[in-house]
Formats: sequence, structure tokens, C-alpha cells
Amino acid sequence: HSWLCIACVITIALICIHSSTANGQQSPAPNHRHLLRKCAPPSTNWWHRHHAPLVVRDQAVDILWLMSDRYWHVGDYENVIRMHRASVTLDPYFVEAYSVAGWILDSMDRTEEAIALLKEGWKHNQHTYQLAFDLSYIYSRHKNYKEAVKWLERAVQRPGPFWVRHALAHAYEKLGRWKDALKVWEQRLKEEPNNPVVRRNYERVRKKLEKQRSGGDRPQDANRKNSQRLGGTARTEDKRG
Repeated sequence: HSWLCIACVITIALICIHSSTANGQQSPAPNHRHLLRKCAPPSTNWWHRHHAPLVVRDQAVDILWLMSDRYWHVGDYENVIRMHRASVTLDPYFVEAYSVAGWILDSMDRTEEAIALLKEGWKHNQHTYQLAFDLSYIYSRHKNYKEAVKWLERAVQRPGPFWVRHALAHAYEKLGRWKDALKVWEQRLKEEPNNPVVRRNYERVRKKLEKQRSGGDRPQDANRKNSQRLGGTARTEDKRG
């Protein structure tokens, strides 16, 4: 029965979207509109306000989102993923649906599917750091730090929270790129000179570089020791900061 409901919702929404495209209506600017009724097109006509094609599309995605929440609470993660896939089929700008589905897929050891879905979402949503960060997190979790750095460098080029840059600094360390890590902490220290986490990391990396320059620690050895010590802790520390 759930699949029949989904099929009906998607079919109606797709017909409406096709109709709006044929009539020259443009999709709203890409952002998270769902469950925000104030974003409905202004009109004094009740039918137009509640049944305009793009509004119907958004309402259909809202229904799928609420169904995903229901499946989540009963532990039916397969259907959660199906709801999110259907959501982004209707609205490829729904960043949160990509993000949640990618996280669940990776947690179910379906990492390749997670990466493919997040990369598809990135094609449509390069205005936000979120999906690039999600990709970096998955690559870091699987110790592919080279790819993690690549996506984190894209993420920090967009407006975002401070801990995205913290994650980039830690990822640089994993690759032995201590100078790059220090540059990140230097910039953060200028922004928040009284932040104890930022200052502690800045001093730690600075001392590590000084030790390398004096010949007291080979870069590859330092990187190995640091990877063992930092494994799995950077994300927690960043959030505390």
C-alpha cells in the first residue's frame, strides 16, 4: 500500500511539474522550502495558491519526508532511503534529503551508493557546503584522506560552520600536510584568539613543524603517530570547539 501511495504522489507531482514547465513557469531559487508554507506563491485565488504546480510538487515532497520520518522511527531504513530518493527525484534542490540518505546508506555498508547519491546531489547544490562535507566525512571514515581533503577544500569555499575548516586541518594532518594544517589554524586563531581548541591545535601543529625542521621527527613518522592518536577524535573535538 505504501508503494501505491508513493507512486500516486510522484505521478501527480511530475504531471504538475511538466505542466508548469510547458507553461513557462520557473522553479523557485534552490533552497529548502519544504514544510514552509509561507513560501507558497502569493495569490488571492485559493485554488491557485494551493494547487499551483510547484506548490503541489513541494507538498508531495513534504508527504514523502513525513513518511520517511515514520519509517525511521520503526527502524525501516530501506523505506527511509526510498522516500528520500523519491523526494530528490521531485526536487533535486532538497539538500537534507540527499544528506540523510547518504548517511544512512553509508551506515548500512552501502558506501558506493552513498557516494554516488551525494555526488548527484552536489551537481545540483554547489551553493552549499553540506554535501561536499558529507562526502568528505564518508571518505574520512573509510580512511581515504586524499579524497576527503578534496571535498573539504570545496566545502570551505562555501559559507559554513567553523568546524568544517577544523575538519580540513585535521585531514591535512592525516596526509602529513602540516604546513597547510597550520595555515588553517592560523586563520582560525585570527578569527577567535580566545578559543582554547583553536589555540591548542595551532600550538600543537606549530611545535610539530618546528620539531620536523630541527630533524627531531621525520614527516612520515609524525604522520603515522598523529593518525593513531587522532583517529576518530577530530570530529568530536571540532564540535566542542
